[in-house]
Amino acid sequence: MNLKVGIIGAGLSGLACAIELEKNGFDVTVFEQAHEVGGRVKTEIIDGFLLDHGFQVYLTSYEAGKYFFDYEKLHLGAFAPGACLIKDEQKSIISDPIRNPINFFSTLLNNNATLKDKILILKLKRKASKHKNIDPKLNNQTTFDYLKQFGFSQKIISNFFSPFFAGVFLENQLKTPAGYFLYLFDKFNQGLATLPRAGMQDLARQMQKKLKKAILFGHKAISITNTEITFQDFNKYNFDYVVVATDISSLPKLGFSAKDKWNSVTTSYFKTQSKTFASKFLYLNIENKKKYVNHVACLTAAQPAYGPKDWQLFSVNCIGLDLSSASDTAVVVDDLKKMFGSEEILKWEFIKSFYIKKALPSQTHFGNGGEFINGVYRCGDYLESSSIQGALTSGSKVAQHIVSLKKIISLH
Repeated sequence: MNLKVGIIGAGLSGLACAIELEKNGFDVTVFEQAHEVGGRVKTEIIDGFLLDHGFQVYLTSYEAGKYFFDYEKLHLGAFAPGACLIKDEQKSIISDPIRNPINFFSTLLNNNATLKDKILILKLKRKASKHKNIDPKLNNQTTFDYLKQFGFSQKIISNFFSPFFAGVFLENQLKTPAGYFLYLFDKFNQGLATLPRAGMQDLARQMQKKLKKAILFGHKAISITNTEITFQDFNKYNFDYVVVATDISSLPKLGFSAKDKWNSVTTSYFKTQSKTFASKFLYLNIENKKKYVNHVACLTAAQPAYGPKDWQLFSVNCIGLDLSSASDTAVVVDDLKKMFGSEEILKWEFIKSFYIKKALPSQTHFGNGGEFINGVYRCGDYLESSSIQGALTSGSKVAQHIVSLKKIISLH
C-alpha cells in the first residue's frame, strides 16, 4: 500500500513536492484554497493582453527549473541581457558585450559608469560564476556594502545596480544579502530572463499536468496535525505525512509562528500601437530627483504573445508603493513622460494596475531549512530564496526527505 501525503497549497513549491513524491510511489493529494494553481504566480487576460500579477520573469539558468519545466513547450521569449538607462528622455545601454556584441561600443562609451566600473563588471562575472549556490557566509553583508567593497563607484550603483536589482529584490536600498545577489548575478549571466507564451502562470499549469491525481480546489484548511487536515467545511482527511506549502503569511492561521514581512510592488500595464520603445531591453529610470517608476519593460518585445498583433504591452513598476488608484496612475504617467516624452505617452492607453502587497518574502538569510515542525513539513520560497528557484528547491527538498524516511522504514 502506498504511503499517503496531503499537501496544502498548489503554488510552485507544493507542486514540486507533489511531483517528486508521485515519482517515488506516494499517493499524493494536493489541496488549494483558490480555484487555480500558481499561488503568487498569476496571469490575467484582458482584451487579449496577458497581465502577470507583478513584473515576473523566468531565468533559464535556474537549475530546478530545468528539471521541472519543459522549455520547448513553454515557448519562452527572452529579454536582452543588460538594460537601457533612461533619464530626461536620454537613453544609454549597459549590456553584456559577449552575449550582445552589437551593443559593445554603446556599453563601452556609457558615461553612467566609469571605465573601472566596466572592468569590475567582468571581474564580478568571474567571481559570481564560482557561487553555484547561495553563500551563507555573505548573509551578514548587504548587496550595497558588497558592491562598494568590490570597488564599484556610486555612479554605477545608483544608475544600474540599484534600479536593476530593485526590480528583482523589490527593495531599492540593496539591503538584500550579498550571497543571494552573487547567486542571482550569475544566473542572469548564465541564462536569459524570459516569459512563457501563455504567461507566467503557465509554469504552474505545466507542473499541474504532470500530476496523476486531480488537485482539490476550493479547500481552505483551518487546522492540521502531522497526520490530519481539517477544512473549513469540517471535512477531515488523514495521511501518513502532511506538507504545508502555503506562503508564510498563512502559517499563523494553521498554528505556526512566523515572522511575516514582505516586499511590495505596484505594476501598471499600458498598451500602445507605437513601436518607438518596443525594445527587448529593460528600461531603468535613473532620474535622481523624486521618482515613482523604477523600471519599465516592453513585454511584447520579448514575448509577442503577451498582446494582440500590432500592439505593444508595457509593464511599469513602482517598488514598495501602492499606486493602484486612478489618481495614482496620473503620478505614474508623469514619470513616464519624463522618461519617454509627453508626445509618446499620449499614445499609451492604461489597462490596469496591480498592487501586490505580498509580492516577495523579505529575507535577510537564505536556505535556513526549518522544513519540519511538530511533525508537519513546510515548503516555500521563504525557506530558501524569494524566487522561482527557491520555491521549486524547497518543495523538492521536502519530498526528498519524506522519500528518505520511506526507505528507512522499508529497511526495517
